[in-house]
Amino acid sequence: IVENIYLFREEGYSRFEAARQGTAEVAGAVIASTATTVAVFVPMLFWPGIIGEFMSWMPLTLIVTLICSLFVAIIINPGSTGIFVRLGGEEKPQRPVTARRVSFAVILALGIMLGVANWKTLLVIAVATPTIMLLHKHVLKPVGDNFVRTSLPRLVNRYRTFLTWMLHRDYTGNRAMLRNTTALASMTIGFTLLILSLVVSGALGQAASMVLLVPGGLLRALGVLGILTHTLEATLL
Repeated sequence: IVENIYLFREEGYSRFEAARQGTAEVAGAVIASTATTVAVFVPMLFWPGIIGEFMSWMPLTLIVTLICSLFVAIIINPGSTGIFVRLGGEEKPQRPVTARRVSFAVILALGIMLGVANWKTLLVIAVATPTIMLLHKHVLKPVGDNFVRTSLPRLVNRYRTFLTWMLHRDYTGNRAMLRNTTALASMTIGFTLLILSLVVSGALGQAASMVLLVPGGLLRALGVLGILTHTLEATLL
């Protein structure tokens, strides 16, 4: 979702319009993928017996975590990204003086409360925060920017060259295309016939399923043979 928001922002949309459209475009896929994962673990909640009482905490934890992550992805991320998203070279917007003072007061109040509760934690945070900020500014960010500018384009070009070489097929003659089409069609039809034979076997018995099982097995074997032949030929070439 965040990546899609950046994409819309690069296309010229305003911050919150990019957040709205970027989220709306992929929200269905995010919700569907989360729902399918949750659906896998829901039946485990009804696991009976003592083992079920012990094991039900695992699917419950996963379900709650996934739903919370979905809430963050659909609600929290677009709002925060709409506020903080900034493209490369874009100037950081200046916050109003009042907002900066309120933020400083809130941070100071939290620091005082944390120091009263546990001064060691406050000390660790006070030392770690500027250290991480300096490390990010002078080490991590330059390394990351250099990777994006130089190393990543080289990797992409090499991968593109490798894919072009791997996916190259000589289809100037009709035999290669016909052979591959026949192999894939045989594989698909044979697999379908094998599934139908299982249905027939459950309904009419094993003897009746042989009518579909034998040709299905032969067609699937023919498809596998054709795919292996093409793979070996491509590797050799």
